[in-house]
Amino acid sequence: MAKATMEDVARLAGVNKATVSRALRGDSRISQATRERVWKIAKELGYRLDLAASSLSGGKTGIAALVLDEMDPWLTGPFMEGLNRVLSRAGLDLLLKLPGFCPGELFPSLEARHVDCILWAGREDHGHESRGAISSTPLVTAGFSLPHTPAVLISPGRTMERLKTLAGKTAKLRYREGGGALLFPFLSRMIDPWAEGEDQVFSVLDGTDLPPPAEPQGVFCARPGVRPPRGMHALEWPAFEFGVTAGRILVNVLQGQSSVPEVTYLVPSLKSPEGETLPYVK
Repeated sequence: MAKATMEDVARLAGVNKATVSRALRGDSRISQATRERVWKIAKELGYRLDLAASSLSGGKTGIAALVLDEMDPWLTGPFMEGLNRVLSRAGLDLLLKLPGFCPGELFPSLEARHVDCILWAGREDHGHESRGAISSTPLVTAGFSLPHTPAVLISPGRTMERLKTLAGKTAKLRYREGGGALLFPFLSRMIDPWAEGEDQVFSVLDGTDLPPPAEPQGVFCARPGVRPPRGMHALEWPAFEFGVTAGRILVNVLQGQSSVPEVTYLVPSLKSPEGETLPYVK
């Protein structure tokens, strides 16, 4: 059987070759219905867009760089799944840059690889002073922000609203930090520290190696799928949402859309001790 071509996909989809190329790349100028029809026919025919060949005319390589300040908690299944789901639909492959790079050499090295765009993920408390480099390549940050650069962050205000509501009016909200990687560093600045001997305390525990208190009452900051100590609620780090949201914004920036917000905020989910997701009302 002859190998399927772009002309075959275009003929069956009732569009031209340019539309097929744009649809398979996730171009926002193509309607969702058309994109879905083209993707369905391409899959049935076994056709895959040749990114290397098609980039010759468009000046694109089809490569997006993911830069990690640290492995934890970014290099996790849900985050990578969400990010890859969005980028693959846009015809982009991932180039992974792991910790250990020199910030001053980061952008020149990626530009030398001719990446189309960069997603830089890290924590707000991790070497922020060294992130002053400027990139000529479309850039989005996740977990921290840079001037004049779109960012995806967790909302401190809305997270605190949820914790205060859960603690109620009588309990004292207190923060306990462990020696592991913090999932919500901003909580240490917004909640008074835990002190032994206080009564009516509702603890917020952040850090992977925290021992559970003798009488657990409060919230355990956790990655998706990690069970908190018995009897505690879980404030879950939004790994999948981070991946999907950052991927969508990265694609929008790459396509030159003017409506990209400077900051997009996520709200972590809150789960009961029984594992049920508690509804969030804005």
